[in-house]
Amino acid sequence: TEIYTLSLHDALPIYFKNINLPDLIKAISKITGKNFVYDGKVRGKVTLISPRRVSLAEAYQTFLAVLNIKGYVVVPSGSTNKIVTLKEAKHSDVAALVSGEDTDNREEYVTRIFHLHYIKAIGLATPMLMSLMPKSGNIVAYKQTNTLIISGRSGNLDKVAQILTQLDVPDIDRKLQIIELNYANAEDV
Repeated sequence: TEIYTLSLHDALPIYFKNINLPDLIKAISKITGKNFVYDGKVRGKVTLISPRRVSLAEAYQTFLAVLNIKGYVVVPSGSTNKIVTLKEAKHSDVAALVSGEDTDNREEYVTRIFHLHYIKAIGLATPMLMSLMPKSGNIVAYKQTNTLIISGRSGNLDKVAQILTQLDVPDIDRKLQIIELNYANAEDV
């Protein structure tokens, strides 16, 4: 495996065949200049092959996606990035973003705070909204400020944010009706 020194605008080939995760982490660290901390539980082998040269940002996104497939996420912590299991990420010191803020990395595990204006947060922290989140995600409703605190992969939280934007509108009761199906599957309907 060759290691490249790149600027943000350079493109590089991706070809890692049957590479151990710790070796991939070292290569990505060298390529991106990012610091990573992980323990001995981070292991496994992966193959990454790109038919074309990719940017540094694309290479990093691919790396994050590979980690996610293997059950790990990157949790930014100052100048260091912790690589932890999805389960550990729920209880880690995850970066908190206010709704509207965004991260460039859709695979990063973050916590976003959604301030709601028209709908009650306590009513959304139900199986309906939880069903949109993977098991690694977490939703907490804070009644006093009508706020949802949601942790998960940034890409998933972007989807939740889009849904909340559609739901959090004036006169939601007249525009939105939730119908419980007795005999049909909601996805089929």
